[in-house]
Order: sequence, then C-alpha cells, then structure tokens
Amino acid sequence: MVDPITLSAGIACYHAAKQGIGVVKELLETAEDISTVSGAISNILTHAYDLNDHYNNHKRLKAEADAKADPNSDPVPELQEAIDLVLHRRQLAEDLQELEISLCHRFPNPPGEPTIWEVIKKEHSDLRKKKILQRRELARIRAEEAAEAAERRKKWLIEGAKILTLILAVCGIGYFLLMAYEKGPIR
Repeated sequence: MVDPITLSAGIACYHAAKQGIGVVKELLETAEDISTVSGAISNILTHAYDLNDHYNNHKRLKAEADAKADPNSDPVPELQEAIDLVLHRRQLAEDLQELEISLCHRFPNPPGEPTIWEVIKKEHSDLRKKKILQRRELARIRAEEAAEAAERRKKWLIEGAKILTLILAVCGIGYFLLMAYEKGPIR
C-alpha cells in the first residue's frame, strides 16, 4: 500500500525546490555576493533533502507492505507513483547540477579551493546532521524523563498502598478491640 501523504509531500518538496532554483537563477543575475541568494539556496537544499527522505520513506513503507502481502495474491500496480518519485529526484539532481554550474560561474573560487557550492552543501549537511542529533538527544532526554516520572508514580502508588494497608490494619485492630471491650472479659 502506498502512503499518499508521503507521495504528496515528496511531490510538494520537488515543486518547492524547483521553484526555488528558478528564484536563485533570477537572483544570480543581479547578485553582488553570495549572501543575496544564500537563503534561497538553503531552502532548495532543505527541500532536496526532504524529497530524498520522502523517497526513502516510500521505499521503506513499500517494502513493509510487500513483506506483509500475501505471496499468492496479484501485486497491485503502483508503478506510477514510484516512477514519479524517481523522475522527480533525477530532475531535481539535474537542476541542482545546473544551479551549481551557474553559481560557480557567477562566483568563481580561487584555484585549489573547494567551489562555493561544495562549501554551501557541506555546511548545510553539517547543520542538518547537527539538527538531527539535537532532535535525537531531545527525544532521549524526554524518554528518560518519562521513565523517571513513571518510576516516581510507581513509588507513590507503592507507598500509598503501604499506608492504606497500615490504616486498614489499625482500623481492624481497633474494631476487634472495641468488640472485645463491648463483650466483656472472656470467662
């Protein structure tokens, strides 16, 4: 079963990146320095990474669905969606390569140094990895806090049960003493 949300999100990322590439190409004609187009390039790279994430998510979900499917049943043709994602990824890769050439032509680098595009991609990738690590760390901390809160609730329930047991025992003993007092001494 194909996840339509994943497909729609992937296609939306493709169109957003495609539109961003057009904006950057227009800005490059009048740009005096790289900071003029840096925000748009960051958006393009973000959408490109997201498109790849959606593509990989689609492949994973497809593999899970295929594993759960009955081997004797006829496979449902879902070729069009897969073709769309592959074509979008390829088209975006070609557009990014054209953008790289335009960017490197507009802002040439000194010989022996990495191109401006390589520097931008590396920085963007590093920031993305850092953000992912921060999310994982935050999720780990939240999981630890939830486990600690569950442990505290468990301790409170145990202590509450102990106190309730003690109160019931004291009340029971008091009841038996009261009954013994009312009946008088045993003869």
